[in-house]
Amino acid sequence: MKNFLKKIFGGPAEEKSFAHKQRSPRVRIPVLDKATFVAANGKTFPLRNLSETGLALSNSSGERFPDEVSGEIHVGGEKVRVELLAVRRSGDEVGVNFANDPSELRGLLRRVFGDELHAQQMSEVDPSHQKEVSQGLPRWFYTPGHYELFFVELEGKVVRFELEWKGNLMVYADGGLRFGLIDRRDNQEHDKVKHAQSSLVKWADQVRDEELTKAMRLLENVKDLELAHRAQMQSILQKT
Repeated sequence: MKNFLKKIFGGPAEEKSFAHKQRSPRVRIPVLDKATFVAANGKTFPLRNLSETGLALSNSSGERFPDEVSGEIHVGGEKVRVELLAVRRSGDEVGVNFANDPSELRGLLRRVFGDELHAQQMSEVDPSHQKEVSQGLPRWFYTPGHYELFFVELEGKVVRFELEWKGNLMVYADGGLRFGLIDRRDNQEHDKVKHAQSSLVKWADQVRDEELTKAMRLLENVKDLELAHRAQMQSILQKT
């Protein structure tokens, strides 16, 4: 098997490069997110995706983004100093690699974007496991660790959705949006795929901005979710 892989991917250097790429997924970032790169001269550029090895940013100013530049990545209340090398330009998007030690960046990815990386592993559940709904087509995406997205589609429109991540639950139903925390202490069955509705939920009085931001990012990273459905759900979150 090892020799077979060498024939496909080359020698040790190529194998190492391939393995590293496999370990460095890019987190997709929604258009209206506040994650940014702030250059040393103070100019700010919205991020489009981020990984351990590089990022993509939006440059709509019309000025050419520098081939080499230093600055800081800002995500929420966190920031990391980086040095960038531009490697790709397409329209107003610039792809860059990190020229400095990425250890701090790795820490930020783990702290801030761990849920988004889990969302990338979601896949659609077999219809036979889905709960029944009175009207519309139910869709359910799931990955172990209590990350799931359930929504109901009616004539191409999302009429209801429930997004769970690590015990947090965002629900849109009957024209309203709610956020709650799931209590699974009385439901310890982890060997079966179970929908969040089978658990108790402690609802919050209001939906906070940080929860809306997290839900937007999670939806952005469910890979097999159709663009039209993602856009509808993100639009609902934006209008809250």
